[in-house]
Amino acid sequence: MNRRSTLSMIGSGMTLGAAGCLSLEAAGPVNFELLNFTEDRHQIEITISEREGDIVLDDTYEISERSRGPAVIREAGITEARNGDWFTISIARQGTDPEEGGYRVTCNKTESTENLFLAEIREYEDRDYVYFEFDQSTCSGGL
Repeated sequence: MNRRSTLSMIGSGMTLGAAGCLSLEAAGPVNFELLNFTEDRHQIEITISEREGDIVLDDTYEISERSRGPAVIREAGITEARNGDWFTISIARQGTDPEEGGYRVTCNKTESTENLFLAEIREYEDRDYVYFEFDQSTCSGGL
């Protein structure tokens, strides 16, 4: 075997080996839920952005007080993302300073778990302080 054939075979093998590493998973939908665990109605301003700064959700919501469970507003498919993609959220009750949180996509393309980002409105037992908690789906299958 001459040198040119050997180099050609090595180059072909490297190309085929790298092809698997370069393939990207298909993006999947990201869903968002706002939950109100308080006994009061709230007007909430929400902005969710990709790491690069592109805004995927920017809206104001009127969410009712809890009843037997939390009041829920759901936005399905606010964007599509791949595992590892990162989003930030800025959320505020009307007339208050915004709080910020983040979400890293981990459940893309798992059949049993959706990509769900949650913002919860909570209050201390004496109802003198309302705050936000952030949560996200946890994959029940592999990544």
